[in-house]
Amino acid sequence: MPAASPFPPVSDVRLGLSPMGEVLSWNAAAQAFTGYATDEIIGRNIESIIPEPHAATARSAFAALRDGGSARFETLLRRKDGAVVEIEIEAKPLPHESGAGRIVAIIRDLTPSRRAGQKIEERLRLALCAAGIGTYEIDLATGRYALDARAAAAWGRAPDEIISYQTLASQVLDEDRPRVKNALDVASDAKSAGDGAYAAEFRIRRHNDGALRWLSLQGRAFFEDGRAVNRVGVMLDVTDKKNAQAQLEQAHARMAQQTAELDAVFEALNVPVTVYNREGEIVRTNAAARAVWGISPDIQNPIDFRHLAATLSVRDSAGETVDPAALSARRALSGEVVTGEEYQITSPSGLRYDFNAAELPLIVAGEITGAVSVWRDVTDHKRKDEQATILLRELSHRSKNLLSVIESILRQSAKSSGSKEDFVSRFSERLHALANAHDLLARNNSLSVSMTDLIFSQVGHHWEPGQRRISMSGLGVRLKPDAAQMIGMALHELSTNAAKYGALSNQTGRVSISWKIDLEDEEEPAFQLKWVERGGPPVTPPEHRGFGTTVIQRVAGQSLRGAATLDYFAEGVVWVLRAPRSAVLDNIHADSPRGERMRSGALEKLQDAWVGLQSDGRLPRLAEMPLAASTLRDNLIVAEVDHRESPPRIRFASVGKGLTERLGPLFEGQEIELTEAEIIGTPDGAYRRCLRSAKPGYEYAHFNLGQGRSFFFERLLLPLSEDGRTITHIVGMASFEDGLPAKPPR
Repeated sequence: MPAASPFPPVSDVRLGLSPMGEVLSWNAAAQAFTGYATDEIIGRNIESIIPEPHAATARSAFAALRDGGSARFETLLRRKDGAVVEIEIEAKPLPHESGAGRIVAIIRDLTPSRRAGQKIEERLRLALCAAGIGTYEIDLATGRYALDARAAAAWGRAPDEIISYQTLASQVLDEDRPRVKNALDVASDAKSAGDGAYAAEFRIRRHNDGALRWLSLQGRAFFEDGRAVNRVGVMLDVTDKKNAQAQLEQAHARMAQQTAELDAVFEALNVPVTVYNREGEIVRTNAAARAVWGISPDIQNPIDFRHLAATLSVRDSAGETVDPAALSARRALSGEVVTGEEYQITSPSGLRYDFNAAELPLIVAGEITGAVSVWRDVTDHKRKDEQATILLRELSHRSKNLLSVIESILRQSAKSSGSKEDFVSRFSERLHALANAHDLLARNNSLSVSMTDLIFSQVGHHWEPGQRRISMSGLGVRLKPDAAQMIGMALHELSTNAAKYGALSNQTGRVSISWKIDLEDEEEPAFQLKWVERGGPPVTPPEHRGFGTTVIQRVAGQSLRGAATLDYFAEGVVWVLRAPRSAVLDNIHADSPRGERMRSGALEKLQDAWVGLQSDGRLPRLAEMPLAASTLRDNLIVAEVDHRESPPRIRFASVGKGLTERLGPLFEGQEIELTEAEIIGTPDGAYRRCLRSAKPGYEYAHFNLGQGRSFFFERLLLPLSEDGRTITHIVGMASFEDGLPAKPPR
């Protein structure tokens, strides 16, 4: 196979030369390109058509060819018509077998590529001009900058000004200068792993007016022999961009602040607000809405409404059961504005709410993207309306009963009175006792009376602060009006007889008043109230029965569908009333942990926290309760429940400092039942009841510690669990009142 030809195609400008540059051959393309005919150029030196000083470049190239090398160089050629064109000459010596001592040369016209380059350069110049981008070059050997007009204007310099690196560096702000210098140094370091490219944004003081400007610099360093010789790049004044960016960041910050404020307002609203997406899923709720839905703040959105609907009980304003899906804002999602809808909702936690609901579609760019529902809580308003209606009916009923009772008191007082003065005294006292019970109802604007308030209203005038004369203990319960009336009269008669003949007639007698709900002995839970006198004069039964005895022994029990016993033991009178719970206690408060109105705000907050943490039958954990405050810890008792025994053993784990200071010895490790009996004087087992019911327990009572030490207290017991099901701890908190209030608690 023949070797590849070293000659170019015949269409190229080709000529043969001697080692000294004499033209030996001249093809047709050469004639056409230069205008010289073959007979005009053969024998002449090629340098004759290359103008000075470029001919010297040609002579150097031919010298290299004579040494056996090749040559490629750019130069100028003068055509026959006198025109000078830019060309490239590529020359090689021919192999010896092809023609010893001859050189073949190819001439290429550079004019088209030069024109194309000029066009590209012009377009680039126009593009840079349109974009406001300036160009620059720095000779690193001299440190001199060459700036075009736009780059010079950016620095506030004249285009023809001789500018050094140090001159421009002095205009860069001090805090930016080290960063820019480092970027340039790294790019100019041949040992770095980069390609010499660099970029930097920095601030300068413009030379001509001192204005603060931002410049963006991009370029590349070029190297020779491993050393950076120059840097070439572009620069742009980006001050407007930076200012706009700063304004945008400030706007974003303001928007974020406003959004955070709106979020805080949204969360703090006591009106339940729920936001739905287009598919009817809940995507946002505030705290009030979560309380209704029974969901925690950290639940992941969106929430499938069907899952929540299954846990709700919903009724309309007429009391009819409603499909919970009616709350899903489906009408608003179809574009309807809904107002004035009334619902009664029972949440998963058992709390009942009455709401006036409004639903609005959320419309963005003409499209419904979701809906928002706003519920106005009208529970109190509803209750007040209901209460007003009931009060009107109750007023009529109670007025009739009251007249009947007064008539009975009048007849019985008249029968048992020996004189007019005796009749007036007895009748007035009994009317006063009856009036006190009614005052409680009027004072509280309520249809029920606190058991402790009733006792104070009838027995409070016998109370002596700091003395162990009268003690009381029991659950926090509220009595129906008729029950309060009958029990109040019985307590009045008992306290009057005790002051005249019994335990309160001397300096050593004592009276214990206790009450409880018996859940085990009756088909219906029974309310039991017990009056026990000790330490008074020896007791003998009365010779005849008066109205007071009738009230104590018969009327109070029979009127409440129960029975009362009155025993005249030698050591003291004992009266016990038992009646169905439904006849005595207000139904609304019968099973409520808040049946007794709390006096202490701390206890109320603690119970609210327990109720808020309880959900779906899950008991709160000890670690979840807000017990960190020192004022709480001082009055806390933490009890542990050990289920390894039957019944479970309850033992104190810790007792607050405030309790130990009042109660004396520290009770860690002692069994609760024993300690309760020692402290309160009755083994009523409040902890046991809390353990059985898994509900908060509350009582208002009186501590008698002897030696003149006594105080009133209210106690709250909260059942807690580590697994949400089994009670592992019972936390008790007490709030104390020293001595007797100036008047019965209201």
